[in-house]
Amino acid sequence: ALGQILARYIIGGDDARALLAITQVTPDTRETVLENGSVQAVIATYSITPERDKKIDFAGPYYSSGQAVLVRADDETIGVSDLAGVKVAVQSGSSSIAALQKAAPKAQQKPFDDHNGCLSALKTKQVDAYVVDYSILLGAIQANDDIKIVGDPFTEDPYGIGLPQGSDAKAFVDAFLQTIYDDGTWESIWKATIGAVTEGEAPQPPALGSVPGSETAGASASPGA
Repeated sequence: ALGQILARYIIGGDDARALLAITQVTPDTRETVLENGSVQAVIATYSITPERDKKIDFAGPYYSSGQAVLVRADDETIGVSDLAGVKVAVQSGSSSIAALQKAAPKAQQKPFDDHNGCLSALKTKQVDAYVVDYSILLGAIQANDDIKIVGDPFTEDPYGIGLPQGSDAKAFVDAFLQTIYDDGTWESIWKATIGAVTEGEAPQPPALGSVPGSETAGASASPGA
C-alpha cells in the first residue's frame, strides 16, 4: 500500500496499482538491488540500522515493529525464554539473526533464503520455531490456522524505506511520509493492513529521522522538486 501511494504521489493518476513494477527481494538482496539500480525503493519490513545506512539511505522510520516467535499451533512448550537448544528458522541476512542471538544465544539457528522457506521448515518440522518481524507473522497466521505467535515482540525494530545512497530521494520520501501522516492516509493504510488483524487504535507513527541510520535535517522536498 505504501508503494502504491508513493508512486501516485510522484506520478499522479487514479490507478495506483498500475504505477508500480514490483520486484521481490530477500534480506540478502535488499542493498544489492538498490546499489545496482534494479529498483528505486525497497519497502520490505526493512529495519533501519547504522550498518545498512553505510550502503544505502533510509527514509522514515514509518513504522515500528519487533521480532516475535512463531510455532506450530499444537505446541504449548516454546516461548522466547524457552528457545535454548530449539531449532529456530531465520531468514538469511535479516536482523532476526542478531536479535535471536542476543535474546536466546543457545537457540540453534537454521537460516533459510526467505519467509516461505522458514514457514515450510516449521510446518514440516525441520525446525520448531521461526523468528522474524511480528508484522510478517501476523500475515502468516491470518493465512494459516496451523501456526501461532507466542508471547509479545522481544525487540523494537523501526522500519524504513530503502533508497539509493547520496541521491535526493531521501528528502523527497521523508516529505511524502510526513504528508501521509498529516492527512490521515498512514492511519487508513494501517487500519486496512495490520489493523485488520489486530485490535485497537492505530499507533502514533514514529518521528522521521528519530533512530540511528535515519537522521535527517528536515523533509522539505515536494513533488516536482
